[in-house]
Amino acid sequence: MLPALTTAVRRRGWLPLAVFGFHLLASFVLNAYEAWPPLDLPMHFTGGVAIAYFAWGAVDAFEEYGLLQTSTGLLRSLLVFGLGTTAAVFWEFGEFLVDRIAGAKEQLGLTDTLADMLLGQLGCLTLICFARRAARG
Repeated sequence: MLPALTTAVRRRGWLPLAVFGFHLLASFVLNAYEAWPPLDLPMHFTGGVAIAYFAWGAVDAFEEYGLLQTSTGLLRSLLVFGLGTTAAVFWEFGEFLVDRIAGAKEQLGLTDTLADMLLGQLGCLTLICFARRAARG
């Protein structure tokens, strides 16, 4: 399992790391979220795209190593969507903990949190649609 995961990280881990790096730069260096609060919306969407990109590649790697078999595109899509949705939920848990432990103001209420998760899911679905289309043709 470890070689498959290493392969996935090596091939596709760059995009989630780049999005996270941009988030850290925007948050702590540029104060971009304070200067332009709507930046949060495309960042959650882009995070969903990045996680789905990584998850799609992870499925590829796990299949290469014989650890997983997705016989249909639908099964692969559901797996990637589930992983992307789980990542969005854990991101929001992280925001919650940062708010509680460090006194930050990442979460602005239930509507903000649910919109963030929805945008992550929409980003995930967008990547799935493009990847399935690319796989067909």
